[in-house]
Amino acid sequence: MKKNNKEHWPSCEQVKAYDIVEYLQSLGIRAVRQKGCDHWYLSPLRMERTASFKVNQRMNRWFDFGLGQGGNLVDFGITYFQCTVKEFLQRFGETNQTKYSESPERLLFKNTTFESVAISAKKPLYHPALISFLLSRRIPTELATKYCQEVNFEISGKAYFALGFANQSGGYELRSKYYKGSSTPKDFTYLNYGNRKIRAFEGFFDFMSFLVLFPTLDSDFLILNSLSFFERARVTLETYSAIELFFDNDASGQKCSRYAISLSDRYVDRSALYLSYKDLNDYLCAGKKIYSHDLVLPFKPP
Repeated sequence: MKKNNKEHWPSCEQVKAYDIVEYLQSLGIRAVRQKGCDHWYLSPLRMERTASFKVNQRMNRWFDFGLGQGGNLVDFGITYFQCTVKEFLQRFGETNQTKYSESPERLLFKNTTFESVAISAKKPLYHPALISFLLSRRIPTELATKYCQEVNFEISGKAYFALGFANQSGGYELRSKYYKGSSTPKDFTYLNYGNRKIRAFEGFFDFMSFLVLFPTLDSDFLILNSLSFFERARVTLETYSAIELFFDNDASGQKCSRYAISLSDRYVDRSALYLSYKDLNDYLCAGKKIYSHDLVLPFKPP
C-alpha cells in the first residue's frame, strides 16, 4: 500500500500565497488581455466568448463576473476541480511539489519576522525578476533605481533577494513578487528636499506610485513603512505647515488619518483621490491619473 504523503502537502496559506496567474498558466490557461495588474481570461469555469474572468495579480485574487464569484487560489481550485479543500491541497502538492517546498522564495513569507532577516549584500537594482515585479506594479525602473537597491539576504541559512528600501536607521523594507518583510532596525524613511510641505505614505510603493502619477510636484516625503511609526514620525511631520496623508483606504489607514486630523488642521487626508481603490499603487495599476488641480488644497483663512 502506498504511503500517505500528507506531511509533504502544502498548507492552505502556502497555496493561497501562490501566484494565481502562474498557476493558471500551469493548467494551460492564458490571459487574452492584460491591463496593469488585471489579467482577463475566458472563464475556465464555464463557456463564454468574451473574457469576463479577471485575476488581479497585485491582490492575487480572481473574480468571475459571469458567476459573481471569486476569491483566492484555494477557492478557485475547489471550484475548478469540483473537490474538497483537502483534495485540492493534495492535488496541488503532487503537481507543484518543488514550487512550494524546494523553492520557498516563490511563496509569500507571511510569518517571517524582521529579526530573522540577515542582509548579506546590497547593490544597484539589476535582476530581471525584480524589474519585472516593478513593471507589474507600474513603477518605471529608472524611478525605482533612485530609491531602491537590490538586496541579498538570508533567512534560516537560505538565500533570497528583493527590492530594498532603506529607512532612517539603516534597516530595509524588502519586497519581491513572493516576499514581503523587513530587516532591523525598523523605522520610517524621511526625504528632505527643503520644502514647506510634506506628503506621508504608508509604504514605498505608494510613494513611488505618487511620483509616477505626479512627477513634477515639489514637496518633502515621509514613508512610514508601518502605521505603528506614526507617533514617532509626528516630530518630523509637524515641523511642516502642510501635511498631506496618502494612507490606505482600509480600516487601519483611515483610522490613522482621522487621528492625525484630530491633532491639527495641518493634516489633510488625500485618500479621496483614490477612494474606490485599496491604495495609491492599486489606483495606478488600474490605469488612473491624478491631475494638478486635484492636488490644490482649499484656501483656509488665517
